[in-house]
Order: sequence, then structure tokens, then C-alpha cells
Amino acid sequence: YFADRKLFTYKGSRNIDALYEFVTEGYKTAKDEEIPSPPSLLDVKMKEFRNWFFEMTKGHDQLKYLLEDFEHILSYRKNAAVVLVGMGVVLGFFIGMIVAMLTMGDGTKEKANGKSKKE
Repeated sequence: YFADRKLFTYKGSRNIDALYEFVTEGYKTAKDEEIPSPPSLLDVKMKEFRNWFFEMTKGHDQLKYLLEDFEHILSYRKNAAVVLVGMGVVLGFFIGMIVAMLTMGDGTKEKANGKSKKE
């Protein structure tokens, strides 16, 4: 129950008279609780990602476990989750660069050889 800009939890019986009593005067003697804040942008996006990922991982238990682990880290340590994602991006970038360097080789020799074969 919300009153006087506070949240009160009703734990009484579920009948009209008891509810009316709590709403009119009884809440003043009940313990007030903190009003929960609205979800942050990160929470909203994480919920969207969770729903999308859940649909993609149907039948893939290992991927579901990975998502559960990430959510656990995110729920307790948001900074740790950001560091994990950042490290993944950096590591992926460096692995991509190494693979690109190994597969590209020296293109000048191949071009010279290719021209001489055509002539």
C-alpha cells in the first residue's frame, strides 16, 4: 500500500473491513519500506538480451548455463561484468588482428607473380 510517499506491506486478513481499517488508519502503525527504484537502462537492455538469448538457446544447455553465470555476475558485481565484456572485446580484437596478419601474408609477391603469368 502506498501512502504519504511510503510503501507499507499489508499482512492482515483479506476481508473488506480489515483492508479498510489498514488503508484508513492501520498503515500509520505499520513499518514503512523503501519504494523500489525504476529499472535502469542496463536492466531493461539486459532483460531484452535475456529474452532474445533464451529463444536462441532452446535445446542448448551449455549456452543457458553461460547466460545464468553472466546474469549472476551482473546481479552482484556490475563492474565485474563490464570488465568481463571489455576484456572479451579487447581479446577478440587482438585475436582477429593476429588471424588477419597470418592469413594476409605479403600480397606484393603474389601480385607480381600473377601479372607475369598473364603476360
